[in-house]
Amino acid sequence: MATTAYNEKPLSEKDLENAPGQTTFITREDEPRAAVADAFALREGDEDQEDFKTLGWFKAGLVLTCEAIALGTLSFPQNFYRLGMAGGIIANCGFIVIAYVTTHWMVDFKLRYPHVLNVAEAGEVIFGKWGGRVLGVGMVAKSIGLASSHVLAGKIALSVFDDGKTCSIVFAVVVAVISAALSYSRKWSGLTWLSVLSLSCIFTASMITVIAVALQDNTRLIKKGVPIHWEAFPKENVTFYSVSGAILNTVFAYGQVMAVFSFLPEMKRPNDFKKSMLLSQAISLVIYTIVGAVCYRYAGQYVTSPALSMTTRKVEIVAYAFAFVTIIVSGIVAANVGAKYLYTSLFRHSPLLTSKSWKAQGAWLAIIAVVWSVGFVLAELIPFFSQLLTIISSLTSSWFVVGLGGIVYLHMVNPKLPEVVDGGYFKRPSRTFGTCVALSFVLISCFLTPAGLASSIKGIKDGYSGGKYDHPFSCKA
Repeated sequence: MATTAYNEKPLSEKDLENAPGQTTFITREDEPRAAVADAFALREGDEDQEDFKTLGWFKAGLVLTCEAIALGTLSFPQNFYRLGMAGGIIANCGFIVIAYVTTHWMVDFKLRYPHVLNVAEAGEVIFGKWGGRVLGVGMVAKSIGLASSHVLAGKIALSVFDDGKTCSIVFAVVVAVISAALSYSRKWSGLTWLSVLSLSCIFTASMITVIAVALQDNTRLIKKGVPIHWEAFPKENVTFYSVSGAILNTVFAYGQVMAVFSFLPEMKRPNDFKKSMLLSQAISLVIYTIVGAVCYRYAGQYVTSPALSMTTRKVEIVAYAFAFVTIIVSGIVAANVGAKYLYTSLFRHSPLLTSKSWKAQGAWLAIIAVVWSVGFVLAELIPFFSQLLTIISSLTSSWFVVGLGGIVYLHMVNPKLPEVVDGGYFKRPSRTFGTCVALSFVLISCFLTPAGLASSIKGIKDGYSGGKYDHPFSCKA
């Protein structure tokens, strides 16, 4: 059995790959043999154990992209309207680069601390026990919030099909039950075929919308004779709240970064996840830019979110038929991130973690049922849920996507830590550059959080003053 301590040189990726069946322990003075380094590794003689390490880089990239590219893709035209054509493209490209750099550092962190199974455990390494708990709460809150948002989006889509004749609460229940039922797989690789289906459907829905908006008679959108126009950078109706809201929505589109530490334990070769994220970001860049730029070009100031509502009713129904599949599947991937955290936290030191038994599967399904049940209740209970989701995003996505990456890098080069080899923030030019980039990531998150909170609070106030919100558990979608 190989043992490594925090004050010893960490195992390299090559060491781990050459001994996949070994159990490695991370030891501390106050907590000896506290954590199994590779909790998902198969143990010799355990025939009842499930092999979780079945995720190649291409499959991981597809599942990761499935979480990223959902119905929110069709809100990018409004982001482009708020930021302008050039501003929208710059923000999109900028946060794609940030998300990739953050992922790159997180993978390196995982290779140094192989016992980390999720972002909360990474937080515990950096900040201690309470830091891990705070990030764990953030993970669960965001996953439940995403489950709720997909319940809302799903019931809206179904209401479009029957023109609102059926109480939307019924549709919300249908969406929650279907989502929970399809979340049966504990392994990320088990969601591959659903991810392929989801990506195919959202691409089809997006192209239907883009083509329809570009080819339709623009008089459908024009109001009071004001012609459609677009700008490279916005000159009118520019406010702090609109710009910060658009930037935060762009960050939210790359919120799958929160799942990086959750995917890595199931990778055949963890370092290959850098290729997975590169694949995901390339697909996201193309689709987000095409949908946002083309729709904004042909709808201008009349863009809506989601962009489906800018088309004729027939086109909207067809597009929603494809989008509904994505609403379900991408919601499953997002909710499973929080569910996997709860599952690994409960059974990390239990044989049930990787057991093939019905007890293990039953425990997983019970956690899934709780996540989607709470998501359903929140979606129906809180009338200003979209603003609540923005608040959660301000507190979580801004850090999971941007700030945490900087903190991870600064931790890995901290010369005061005994396990850090060749440490030093400014030891050489490349290290100085990395430190400056990491600090800039932290500062960006420090700006995005209060800005997003301010935008959300204003949105809630405006919603109530304008009579926008219905009562809880309303039949109106």
